[in-house]
Amino acid sequence: LKPVLKLDDCPSLIVLEAGDLKKGAGLRKLIEADRKAYALPCYADTERSIDHLIDQETREANLTITREARASLHGLLGGDRMASRGELKKLCLYALGKGKIDSDDVEAIIGDASAFELSELIDAAALGDLATLDHGLERLTAAGSNASVIAGRALKHFQDLHRMRADLDRGKNATQIVDSQRPPVFFKRKAGLARQIQTWSSTDLEKAMERLAEAMRVSRLNANLGVPVLSETLLVLGRVAASRGRRR
Repeated sequence: LKPVLKLDDCPSLIVLEAGDLKKGAGLRKLIEADRKAYALPCYADTERSIDHLIDQETREANLTITREARASLHGLLGGDRMASRGELKKLCLYALGKGKIDSDDVEAIIGDASAFELSELIDAAALGDLATLDHGLERLTAAGSNASVIAGRALKHFQDLHRMRADLDRGKNATQIVDSQRPPVFFKRKAGLARQIQTWSSTDLEKAMERLAEAMRVSRLNANLGVPVLSETLLVLGRVAASRGRRR
């Protein structure tokens, strides 16, 4: 990149996309110090920004939303701001005239959305539900989904499991751990999440996170390899969960 930045009259606009580069990273320092180059940060949606988006769309539609419905939406939104807003507009249109959005509305209208399928796919891998996982991977491949986004969501889920497993190892009850999560876990996922905490050991979770991080890295570098690599990773995790579940 240095020879390019030294050009007095570069004939092309060059765009570089990178992951989470910390301050002081070589590429960031090179770009930020050059008068012809610009570094633009792109931040993923946080729980607060998702809440703001939900509040904005429901307020414009003169609707309120129950705590359970809001919790379920947190598990479905956030991968893409435009897609999240589109799903919320669709949900508000569905609930128009009711005055309130509840969890049944969320399940009815966003039940087939890719984000919801994604939660089911990740849960299937973490529970060792190989039949559901296999079906979900077929749909994932057919839809041409973004493997790096899915790998990132799966990695976040296993990081959460690792944190909750630490609480279990300290003597807390699995159901109580799930009930104490913020934002609250969607009620239909609570039992399955409690089983996941009990099935996966901290050591197994650390290995799972390493594999998912590698799958995310590969899918970002080569989109053609992303789906097959991620599929293989999730199948391995599903087999591990099934084996550990039988043993437990």
